[in-house]
Amino acid sequence: MPTTSTTACRGSRTCGASRGRRRPMAVSRRGRTMSEQLVEKYRPETFDELQGNNQDLDAIRDWAANWSPGDPPQLLVGPPGTGKTSTAYVTADTFDWPLHEINASAARTSDDIAQFTRTMRSTPTTADHQLVLVDEVDSQHSAVDLSPLYEELRDPSNPVILTANDKYEVPDPITSAAEVREFSLGVRSRKAKLKEIAEAEGIDLAPSELKRLAERPDLRSAINDLQHVAGGGSAGADGRTWDEGEFSAIDALLSGDAETWRDALAADDDTFSRPDDAILWADENITTEFRGLEQGVAYQALAAADEWAGRAWERQEFRFQRYAYAFVEMLPETRLTEPYGGYINVNFPSWFRSTTDGPDGSSPEAAVYQELKDERGFTFAGSYYEFKRRVYPILRGLDEDERMELALDHDLSKDAIEALGIDTDDMEAWADEDIDQDEEPQLAESAAGTSW
Repeated sequence: MPTTSTTACRGSRTCGASRGRRRPMAVSRRGRTMSEQLVEKYRPETFDELQGNNQDLDAIRDWAANWSPGDPPQLLVGPPGTGKTSTAYVTADTFDWPLHEINASAARTSDDIAQFTRTMRSTPTTADHQLVLVDEVDSQHSAVDLSPLYEELRDPSNPVILTANDKYEVPDPITSAAEVREFSLGVRSRKAKLKEIAEAEGIDLAPSELKRLAERPDLRSAINDLQHVAGGGSAGADGRTWDEGEFSAIDALLSGDAETWRDALAADDDTFSRPDDAILWADENITTEFRGLEQGVAYQALAAADEWAGRAWERQEFRFQRYAYAFVEMLPETRLTEPYGGYINVNFPSWFRSTTDGPDGSSPEAAVYQELKDERGFTFAGSYYEFKRRVYPILRGLDEDERMELALDHDLSKDAIEALGIDTDDMEAWADEDIDQDEEPQLAESAAGTSW
């Protein structure tokens, strides 16, 4: 089916949607409850909560407030993570319109286009209008007859919001039929939102980490990286570690044990918390046991899984992950030969080794490690990774005065000071106060020995 409907609970009068903060839990296709995504938890619900693009948002709000049949659609263009889809959701919620989502890139035939054009004209019996959100209108298949869509957009029966990443890839008839709004989001806006979420979630974030996250290319990616930091990761790189669960799961995959593999994918201990992880582990190990045709079939399924996982991250639409999981789940069933029953050597994904930050990297831990390792008075007989895992959390957990004293004693740079969770302005004031206190006894001694 080319359409994806979310009509049921986006501002519909019939679904009893709460007007408070939505806090949806992501549930896998097998019913597993996974950790809540901050990007969904803090998705804006009102126009005031949307970041940036103030003039365009005012225009869209006026358009919706005064909409009547035949009014032109709104075409929102801009990079991912600039608030285009969130604006559509907020518009539906604000004006109590049911929302129907359509992914234009899923239309592969002219019949698909005709079908979702009919959907655009329909209106639920419980509402006067529905808001139609047409995503990715810059990704139309070139062989598809789009004339029914063009005709509907010239005289729409319902309010329509279209989105596109690349303005110049949108067909001219769509651009000419719509009012174009160009969305962008600066570093300052991203930083303000990240700081708000970090404070609300109680996430201890150094100023350098906040700055690094705000420099991500889009807000959704930055919020997802913030969640990675909250889970103990680094803002600079992917520092995940793995336990025996992944190795046992891959052993089951390579042995053709479909039941154990499915159980691992659905495990409550988050053996594979994302389909991306399972894909990388499978990709590293399939060639060790799969042969010939079965290897080709397995990689075909893996490629399909990777495509859906990539789409989930590119668009930050995590419902697509269930399709990635579905293809990953079928991997053991692609075995055509009798599985080997003895010991199987399972390899750790080389991709993780190559992307984990090192002592010369730009992560906050590396900044502190580099400056402390050669300093007199600080000795650490271990690798950077042990420092990152054991020592750095201890240093971050010291009282603020102790951290400031450490920074002053070892003449740490601004980046290293911020990596220890110290505000540089507070550090400067503390250092000045410390110097004044040291000078007072010396002045008193001098005064005691002076004859006036």
